[in-house]
Amino acid sequence: MRADKPFRKSLVCAAVLFILLVSIVAVTDAKGLSNATIVFSVLCGLIVLVTGIWSHFSKKTWSWGRFAATVVGFFLAYLLAIFIMIGVSILSGRL
Repeated sequence: MRADKPFRKSLVCAAVLFILLVSIVAVTDAKGLSNATIVFSVLCGLIVLVTGIWSHFSKKTWSWGRFAATVVGFFLAYLLAIFIMIGVSILSGRL
């Protein structure tokens, strides 16, 4: 049994994440808001696609909590990858 409207549910969860991230950037750093909006919109779009495809082909029913956890999990994995790349650049002397 597949999830009912998986892309719509993943879009709603990613939109909430996007609004949260942009509001945090707007409060803390108004100068970088336009750059952050572009980066976060592309990132959330990719997360929507991956989560929607995954839930569409999944045999199990997905709840709203699982959609939210998957969207947040992909975002945290992205942050971890960025931090690892920055750390490697610092250790290798490129940054």
